[in-house]
Amino acid sequence: MSAFKAAGVTAVVGVGADPGMSNVICRAVADELDTIEKINLYWAAELTGDENPILMPPYSVSTVLAEYAHPSTQFLSGKHVECAPMTGREVLDLPEPWGRCEFMYSPHSEQLTVPLADGIRDKGIQEFTWKLHLPHREHEAWVGLVKAGFGDFNDPVEIGGVSVKPLDVLNAVIQRNIARNPHRIPQQESSEIHFAIGRGLKDGKPVEVRYEVIVTPDAMYAPYVDAGTSMSASIAAQLVLKNSETPRRLGA
Repeated sequence: MSAFKAAGVTAVVGVGADPGMSNVICRAVADELDTIEKINLYWAAELTGDENPILMPPYSVSTVLAEYAHPSTQFLSGKHVECAPMTGREVLDLPEPWGRCEFMYSPHSEQLTVPLADGIRDKGIQEFTWKLHLPHREHEAWVGLVKAGFGDFNDPVEIGGVSVKPLDVLNAVIQRNIARNPHRIPQQESSEIHFAIGRGLKDGKPVEVRYEVIVTPDAMYAPYVDAGTSMSASIAAQLVLKNSETPRRLGA
């Protein structure tokens, strides 16, 4: 941040989908409660269309592998604790196209920041978790890769006297497979749902509050790599400019 200040640039950080939009819906939940027992944050994606025989990473391969293979920090019983990979499993029934989804803990920054935020910490929150669900068949593929040892993706292996990182090999193979088989990749549509469920007291009565953001297929999203992430960053930048008395340079 010091570099941004020295350059006279306003830094816009943590304003994508997760973190960013997720933090906003958590605060919306918190504002509905006088005291907070827990807030549980979820993100799910589902694909519709013919099954894709080619593995298409939803985002960085290293990020997906970390979500499946690395421990995560969750906020449980009023403190941060480390949880083993692929634990905290929970099944929820969502509307179509998601249907019945199994969620698991995921390593994200929100668990570290949201329960300590003003307006949430002071309401006595005891639990905050972040859980992930990827499309069913893709989930199976990532589980298989972790079982094969790709979870240690930055730990080099020696092949023919050459030291290589498993991540570099996997990235190269996945990209080669995509490049070689464009004709086998079917038209699919992706739908996402981000939602937070809070439980606590309002006017002395137990209540449950839910806020959600749904991202559905739309032609206007076609140029975006990830509409939920890029649109959120754009909105944040516009808000900074709108509320500035003098023109600013923005760094995201």
